[in-house]
Amino acid sequence: MSNFIENLYKKFNLRRKIQVINRSGLFDNNFYLRLYPDTKEFTGGGITHYITHGEKEGRQPNLFFSPHWYASVHTISSDESPLLHYIERGESKGFQPCPCFDPIWYHKNYMTDGCKPLKHFLDIGLPKKLLPNKNYISDTDDNRHGNIAATTKIAVVIHVYYLEMLPSILSRITTVPLKSDLFFTVPPTIEGSLVKSLNSFGIKNYEIITYTSGGYDIAPFILLLSHLQDKNYDLLCKIHTKKGDGELGEFWFQLLIDSIFGSEHTVKEIISKFESDKDLGLVGGIEVYKSAQKLMYGNTPFIENILSTTSINHDLNKDWGFFAGTMFWAKLDMFKPLIDNKRLHYLIHLESHNEKTGASASIFHAIERFFGLLPQLTNMKIAFSHPTNLKKSRHIIKTHSRDNLPISSVAISMTLQSELKMLNTLKCYYKAENNKEDR
Repeated sequence: MSNFIENLYKKFNLRRKIQVINRSGLFDNNFYLRLYPDTKEFTGGGITHYITHGEKEGRQPNLFFSPHWYASVHTISSDESPLLHYIERGESKGFQPCPCFDPIWYHKNYMTDGCKPLKHFLDIGLPKKLLPNKNYISDTDDNRHGNIAATTKIAVVIHVYYLEMLPSILSRITTVPLKSDLFFTVPPTIEGSLVKSLNSFGIKNYEIITYTSGGYDIAPFILLLSHLQDKNYDLLCKIHTKKGDGELGEFWFQLLIDSIFGSEHTVKEIISKFESDKDLGLVGGIEVYKSAQKLMYGNTPFIENILSTTSINHDLNKDWGFFAGTMFWAKLDMFKPLIDNKRLHYLIHLESHNEKTGASASIFHAIERFFGLLPQLTNMKIAFSHPTNLKKSRHIIKTHSRDNLPISSVAISMTLQSELKMLNTLKCYYKAENNKEDR
């Protein structure tokens, strides 16, 4: 009898949520099914999938509502629906549904009636190309942080393998006025080409470390950490010449690097966050923060081996997040469990000679996931870079509590496809061009 009552309550609660969300007009079924085609055959349709599965996975009900972002920024409990909270309480208080939409600014500039700002924007504003926030199509930096604190010693670590991807990185390095030291890890066969590229960009002060074994971008980085520690660096930024296939591969690279080094504004926001929060250990792009358990791909034994090389006990059955693509900012102290870890270095040495192109399970793929666990193991915090404009050149940095991390279980390929579709949709709406000025 109790199971019958419980099931009846669940059905009633689901029906109530569907009614409230449908009345709000904030669930766009066509958008949802187009963006997430794996949900088309779900019993009950897109809205039922969103309520029962999609929202927890970080899927969006419309173009300008981000459930993970909303829940973390506005401290919504894990058992509460972010979209329902927004509809029933948040919108009336002026809460932002995502980093890109400012309801107070939008209402002030475009509305004269009592219509709800997000519904108005989705129904009327988008077709009329109205802006969701003041700086949505702007690249202008406001320089509000001033000079970076002189005590902050920064290393930018760049692994070079695909030389054709290097100009995109170096153009950012030369246009962002950041006081830092450059370290390049590179196979010896392309060291000469790297030097020519650096000369062509006028970059003179740098250190090159050649690495003869395999290990992707991971092994050279791990072995470089002790060198950075000896030089007393505070922060590091890890970048590498990530390359994929076609348009999606290019988008993947841009998504990774724009979130951490896309503009002067973004870099200053990140460094300012580290300066103001001494417990902050790791910062990366919100779009690429993924569930380690859902995307483990056979790496559990390797992660267990990595953990065993440290003196730390941790339950690996509990999920954690990691920045897929391994581009991020971090406090050097966060890597203490890995620095001068001779057992780990030995494992890396053994695996470097067995590297297999296209493999998804190895010590190196495991370390990529283990990086996301380090803030927990060292009692540090994680912050996320959220884009606030169309070109993803401006970001805000938000720290999340350890109990409410915005971990997405949606596969990376699905996320990238979705992001690319969303970006192309918005470009179609706004016809954004590089020389477009602020409105």
